[in-house]
Amino acid sequence: MSSSTTPPRRRGPRSAWDWFPWAIAASLALVILVNAGMIWAALATFPGQAGEDGFDLSNSFNEMLHAAAKQKALGWHVTLGVDSAGHLGVALAGPDGKPLPGATAQAVAERPVGPRETQHLAMLPRPGGAFRAVLPLARGQWQVALTIHAAGHVYAIDRQLIVEELVPQTAR
Repeated sequence: MSSSTTPPRRRGPRSAWDWFPWAIAASLALVILVNAGMIWAALATFPGQAGEDGFDLSNSFNEMLHAAAKQKALGWHVTLGVDSAGHLGVALAGPDGKPLPGATAQAVAERPVGPRETQHLAMLPRPGGAFRAVLPLARGQWQVALTIHAAGHVYAIDRQLIVEELVPQTAR
């Protein structure tokens, strides 16, 4: 007689270790599924370019560097800030630290994230070569493009500002 040797069948409840390979496979499948969702979200929301005229900007890069060097050579001191009511303030001084006579300023503020919101800010001159926006900015993050005209030169800067908790203005 020949006897075959087959392993005996286990009887009774299964051990938790019997499910371990399935738990590893399920964990890997979950990681793959989450990564696939993140890849899809990144590709679905990426516009494919940094600006609307990226090719033209890259072709004029040397001109932009030249303009930045020319602007730096002016030696003007420009600082931007926001007061407690949300008004944009600009302090402007020449290379000697004195106010620039006849200077004018214009500003455009845009939200860098979220729904597009743009504000054109009228800047009123203040004593000492400063300017203050007529309308306040709402609370949040803003990208401010400021253009200053003085002494036959144009000075343009772009700054990111965050408007914190606003203090209400009292009637005067």
